[in-house]
Amino acid sequence: MDHHTSYGSDRAELVYGETVGGKLVHISTVERGLKCNCSCPGCGRKLVARTKAKKVVPHFAHYGPACGGAPETALHKLAKQIVEERLTLMVPKRIAVHENVESVLPGATNITLDSARVEFTEFTQIVPDLYVTVGERELLVEIAVTHFCDDDKILRIRSHGIAAIEIDLSGIARDAPSEAIAEAVLRAAPRKWLFNQGIDDAVSELKEAAQKKRISAETKLKAEARKIAIAYAEAVQSLAEQGEDIPEAAAFRAMGLIAHVGIKVDGYGCYTKGPTYWQAIVLAELLHRKKLRSHLVTAVPAANHLEKLNLVRPAFRRVTGELEAAIKQVDSRFAAPWRAVEAYLQHLMASDVVMRMTHGYTLSPALSSRWFDWSMAEEARVARIKGIRNSVEAILHHVPDKERGDFSVDTWLAMVEPKSGIAYGVLLETPHNEYDIAAELRAIEGLFNSTLTDVIDFLGLPIVRACERQLAKIANEQARQNAEALQRAEKAKQQRRDEIAADAEKVLSGPGAWLNTPHNGLDGLSPIDAAEDGIHRLRRAKELLHQVQRQREAEQEVAAERRHFQDKLTTDAVRRLGDAEAQTFLNGRDDDLSRAPPLLFVKNERTYQMALRKLSEWEREFVRSYPRK
Repeated sequence: MDHHTSYGSDRAELVYGETVGGKLVHISTVERGLKCNCSCPGCGRKLVARTKAKKVVPHFAHYGPACGGAPETALHKLAKQIVEERLTLMVPKRIAVHENVESVLPGATNITLDSARVEFTEFTQIVPDLYVTVGERELLVEIAVTHFCDDDKILRIRSHGIAAIEIDLSGIARDAPSEAIAEAVLRAAPRKWLFNQGIDDAVSELKEAAQKKRISAETKLKAEARKIAIAYAEAVQSLAEQGEDIPEAAAFRAMGLIAHVGIKVDGYGCYTKGPTYWQAIVLAELLHRKKLRSHLVTAVPAANHLEKLNLVRPAFRRVTGELEAAIKQVDSRFAAPWRAVEAYLQHLMASDVVMRMTHGYTLSPALSSRWFDWSMAEEARVARIKGIRNSVEAILHHVPDKERGDFSVDTWLAMVEPKSGIAYGVLLETPHNEYDIAAELRAIEGLFNSTLTDVIDFLGLPIVRACERQLAKIANEQARQNAEALQRAEKAKQQRRDEIAADAEKVLSGPGAWLNTPHNGLDGLSPIDAAEDGIHRLRRAKELLHQVQRQREAEQEVAAERRHFQDKLTTDAVRRLGDAEAQTFLNGRDDDLSRAPPLLFVKNERTYQMALRKLSEWEREFVRSYPRK
């Protein structure tokens, strides 16, 4: 026999045959053809072992008409045969479960069997696949390949009071090797308890414990509910005695919302303030000013915001839904704080104050717009009044206690303004009154801040003497400043005079005449007077001085150039004519040199060259008259 042949595949219909003795054998262990002496585990007909066919996996074929379901029957019988032969088995852990509680019972899971019998028939109504024993203990084993135990069979098994398990082989290949099947049935395949008295007893204990726990919890819950219900009734009573107050009442009156606060929804007693107060906060802070992270208001975040403001009583802050229902059985007025907010929001929605969006509530557009405009105007009004109060307080601060007495800002607000016959406090509430109080206060403040202003009306403030002292102080200060300014002006004048004189001294020798001579460029003033007049004319005087300096420097340059050429011409004349004749030439007038002596005519290169030509003429004439020997 070829032991290298591959046996079994997903395509094989049957790889296990039943011998004459009832034992299942694998196709790999039998002879070819009818010599296998095997029959079908399903129908009992003869099988032919096909082990040599080309391109066909070895398998059994019926010697005649084939039946259906033979591979499943073979797997089922082989599994029972394996248990019966090997007398070992893994059973599931014994776990009792009730609701969310588990209890793992002690006991081994890998057991060695004393006996195992297939198709045990001594029980009424049931024939288990295997009946096994371990000492005095009995166990029924069901092998499931295609058919699992239904509720009716499990009920019949339980009626015998014997433990039973079911092993699931539905996922095992029908042509798997025997060792793979053995591993699955003995250990690896899924298995469960169909019945185990120990598990049932443990479940009963869990149920009993759960029932006791439930009763205890219900008793505790009812006691807690009664306790909180009493506290709630006391809270409602204390709120009734407390009276109502409303924050930002002016806004609610202006918006016509007074009727929409103070709604006694279920749960309003959970709050430390009456419904008027906390509902006003929900409207003003959350719906109008949108203080929540989300601009849309929902009940839970709103209740959490109120809790942060210490408006939720501690006894009602953490009420579960179960406890809330129990409390409501005692006092139907009760609701959790967040549910009270939700009921209030629904009231506002029914009154068209708010709109319900997908993710929360928001003010109706018309109300939101009106409230925004009013808020802007109110902020301006409050800021204006605050500014005036601060101004009055600052003014009174300048008045000595002896003159001020007990006069205060509130005293002034209660005083009647003579022209209108209306109290100043009332006048301030009118933003566009004819009598501008703020302007008068600014004038008075300016006076006390050392600004000379015209104070027309003292506004009934006790500041007459203080203002007189301040005026005198300002006058004295002004006189002192004027004197200092005059001294600074005189000093500046002298500094400017000294500055132009010093500059003139550097440029001119004996500058007095220039400093005291009027100039047209200085509007007819002398330089010294112009410098005294101001910095602008000092600059003009300096510019004139610079012009004189530049003119002097230019004249000096011209004179130096003339001296240079005169010296040069003199040297030339002496060298060429001798001393005596040279003097005659240099100092004699010449018609060709503008009737000027050559020495006076020379002043630059051009005139020097003209004089040289005359010198050459003289030299030729001199040589003819006095030839050299």
